[in-house]
Amino acid sequence: MATIQDIPGSEAPAASRVKINSNFAALNTELAQKATSAALTSGLAAKADASALTSGLAGKSDTSHTHSAATTSAPGFMSAADKTKLDGISESGTPGADGDDGWSPVFAIVTDSARRVLQIVDWAGGAGTKPSVVNQFIGASGIVSSAAAAVDIRGATGAPGSGAGDLLSTNNLSDLASAATARTNLGIGSVDNTADSAKPVSAAQAAADAAVQAAAVQRSNHTGTQIAATISDFTASARAQVEAALVAGANVTITPAGSGASRTLTIAASVSGGSGDVTQTGAQTLTNKRITKRASVSTTTATLTPNIDNFDSIKLTAQAENLAIANPTGTPTEDQALLISVKASGGARQITFGTAYAIPSGSSLASPYTLASGERIRFAFVYDSASAKWDIMTATPGLS
Repeated sequence: MATIQDIPGSEAPAASRVKINSNFAALNTELAQKATSAALTSGLAAKADASALTSGLAGKSDTSHTHSAATTSAPGFMSAADKTKLDGISESGTPGADGDDGWSPVFAIVTDSARRVLQIVDWAGGAGTKPSVVNQFIGASGIVSSAAAAVDIRGATGAPGSGAGDLLSTNNLSDLASAATARTNLGIGSVDNTADSAKPVSAAQAAADAAVQAAAVQRSNHTGTQIAATISDFTASARAQVEAALVAGANVTITPAGSGASRTLTIAASVSGGSGDVTQTGAQTLTNKRITKRASVSTTTATLTPNIDNFDSIKLTAQAENLAIANPTGTPTEDQALLISVKASGGARQITFGTAYAIPSGSSLASPYTLASGERIRFAFVYDSASAKWDIMTATPGLS
């Protein structure tokens, strides 16, 4: 290997210079071990290639020099803290356990009275561990925990207008200085507020409406039912139909009076009694006529009160308790008959009579009368108006 001492003078042949150039890399390695580049430059100043060597070493730093760490605005060496962060990233580029690069917040608009604020509800788009900040809000200088401290994304309400025609009220435009101008500004100047019933229609539409109305009022077109009160001439028409259907028979007269809703029909009978008709008060003889008695039939009762206006015959078919026959009610007529039939059931029954019944004191029917179990007895009474009593005419015991 060539050394500095082997370098000949300027008169050395070209072959010697080639040898030096071929070993220049090894020479540089040896020069790096010298004390300072300044001393080396001084020792080489008289040599044949000193100027070239000096030029090659210009700007080189001492072995004790330092470099500044890189910043966001200037290049430099990597700091130890940056190296630690770099080591935390895997070869695939996935963030480490504490990394949050690539995550984007998902916002929801939340109502806070009249305000609208943003709330972080989730994170999306990242890899690794998702940030844990959720259900927080965006404030003026960062994340806040309450909606009240968050920023209203709608901003402050603008100042109301004051120019002519500005919409200053929403009270149906009724309290504006110029409602017409306000409608024009809103783009609704051509709106017609006329009621639908008062709006004009075309001649064709009017004719069609009239045809529909005419068909609707025709009763022949009705398929359902209609309340009589809603038909204007129903009462008069119905009355006329009834009046026309009535035919007066013999000794009967029909007398109409009045008109319209107050019209009446009076039906009267004029029977002389000589034509074979039965009158209410006339003296007449009935031949071959049967009169069916008005009868009441029941099983048992503790007290029997005959109503002689409604019944002529009363029967108790299974008297299961003692019986009190009370005074009849109603308005009796002279010699009106009353029949009472009682059959005991489940044991002997005692029968007592009210004070309006006339029964001889020595009679076996004197009150109380005992009716054997299973026995039936039939009483026949006739009313005597002079004594206002019901005289007993017959009593038939021992019937089954």
